[in-house]
Amino acid sequence: MSPLITPTAATAPVTLRATDASPALPEPRAATAPAAAPVQPTEQAALQAQSAQRAEDQREDREATLKAVAEANSRIAKSSSASIRFEVHEGTGDLIIQVVDEETDELIRQLPPEELLRVSESLADLRGILLDRQG
Repeated sequence: MSPLITPTAATAPVTLRATDASPALPEPRAATAPAAAPVQPTEQAALQAQSAQRAEDQREDREATLKAVAEANSRIAKSSSASIRFEVHEGTGDLIIQVVDEETDELIRQLPPEELLRVSESLADLRGILLDRQG
């Protein structure tokens, strides 16, 4: 009869000598989950530096925008010759904003531009024609 193998003998690591016919088997290892690659300190420092630079750039952009707005408001307040007029276009009913030089009554800027108002009026006329034909 062959001797019984005890559990301790079955779980013991097996090592074969180089003179044996079969190659050596590696010792069993415990199963572990693959670990996430750690962030290297130099990479982490670079990411933090980039983040800090982006925040600084955004702060500088905001400051520049606020400065430009303050300067524009200051120019408008000092300029006593310009005024803003609000009107309603007769053909379309759209609101018109005009910046006018009060001294010369010259139109400086109009929103929306006159060309756009004409196009809008023409489209309204075409829409009316199409509705008349369908009705």
